[in-house]
Amino acid sequence: MTEPEGDGPSGARRQTAPVLTDLSKGSGTGKAAGTAPVSPAARAGWIAGGGLSPGAARHARPVILDITRSLKRVTIGHQTGIDRVERAYLTWGLQRAGGLWLLAAIGVRQYLVPPERAAALAASLSMVARLDEPGSSAALGAMPSLDLQASLTFWRARRLRMAESAVRRAAVARSATAAFPLQRLFGVVPPGAVLVNVGHDNLPAPLVMAARRTGLRIAVMLHDLIPITHPEYSRPAPAARFATWLEVALRADLLLSNSSATAVAAQAHAAAQDMRLPPIRVLPLGIGVPEAAPPSASPAVGEAPYFVMLGTIEGRKNHLLLLALWRGLSTDWRHGEPPHLHIVGRRGWAADQVFDMLDRAPVIGRSVFEHADLDDAAARRLVEGARALLLPSFVEGYGLPVGEALAAGVPVIASDLPALREVGGTVPEWLDPLDGTGWLAALRDYARPGSPRRAAQMARMDDWQRPTWRAHFARLDALLAEDPALRATEGS
Repeated sequence: MTEPEGDGPSGARRQTAPVLTDLSKGSGTGKAAGTAPVSPAARAGWIAGGGLSPGAARHARPVILDITRSLKRVTIGHQTGIDRVERAYLTWGLQRAGGLWLLAAIGVRQYLVPPERAAALAASLSMVARLDEPGSSAALGAMPSLDLQASLTFWRARRLRMAESAVRRAAVARSATAAFPLQRLFGVVPPGAVLVNVGHDNLPAPLVMAARRTGLRIAVMLHDLIPITHPEYSRPAPAARFATWLEVALRADLLLSNSSATAVAAQAHAAAQDMRLPPIRVLPLGIGVPEAAPPSASPAVGEAPYFVMLGTIEGRKNHLLLLALWRGLSTDWRHGEPPHLHIVGRRGWAADQVFDMLDRAPVIGRSVFEHADLDDAAARRLVEGARALLLPSFVEGYGLPVGEALAAGVPVIASDLPALREVGGTVPEWLDPLDGTGWLAALRDYARPGSPRRAAQMARMDDWQRPTWRAHFARLDALLAEDPALRATEGS
């Protein structure tokens, strides 16, 4: 989840880029939340629905949420897992009591947006992000206009300049540079506020020092440490940026981890560096249940049984294993047409051999199909009809694809990784990512009608509990109100 260029857990191109989502609909096994401005009724529903107790709502402390990642990626046509988390946090903040401030970096300057302007700014960013949708040109009149600074940088993407203009207009305070006067920037924030960063971005040391000098507490989410623990799967420049970010992040007052596996990795890294790690709390990410995709959204799949692999095509995802297995399946299959493999995701990095096979292997276009630009609805429809979702990864930070597949009632065959097991429990088929024989046996079984192993997994799904955003944010609100790491110097 670390690389900014990667696809989201769905591995698909974004069809819409919702910034506002009613999280009160995200509990239980209900459908995925819709996209709409947050009304008082929705906010009341969130409190009554269990996201916040009335008492917690009355005493909730102010939060400053960093939305730099969402701002930078407003023109990107697909969502990563981290993008989804930052947007979920934005929705939560707008629906909670206590006041939500927004922080965003544009160039070397930091901009602070007050609570009374936060919802309007979020709505503006959502509109800008949707400009690439069919029919969106009719809404241009309601879009943020360009300010002088944006007009002068005409060579940059217009949508990004529109979004930055909206941030600058909404800001009540800004820093002259990244390092000065940041302390004065935070001087307008009420005492006891918490700066929350979940985007793996915008955490320069001067910002953290300035926040501390003004009495703010800092909570940072860790999604994974893959560039540190598995540098062979990362490119040098992004890995170096992540290392710099992580060094500052590990000096926060409180660390939020998406999984126990990520927390363990952070503790091991801190011990190896002889660093004192701040308190770390595990908050599993929510798994939404999207509405069923329309049949028209799906690419043609034919009559053969098929499997789906989602995500950016990169070295750690282990596409090479499946491509090698499919060569054998395609030639040795004796039961009609061999099963198909649909690879959904854009080409990334550290996978040149995979790219060569996708370009030239004989099975491509016959039993293996590459989909680089499916939108969310089409990818979802494709997964819904699959015999199983395949995840032969070597390393992961969280099992979002596992949860999304199980929530849709689709079996999962995945690498036996702690982060994936935390989400899937005992339901999926867990295999070693190097066990080609084991994977081949599972594929042969799952592809056949009446597969015993597939039927057994479907039965195990009955006892699976989906992690929800409501539970995530209920736990977060309790941490913000009660955690000693944030309470110890409150009001300083």
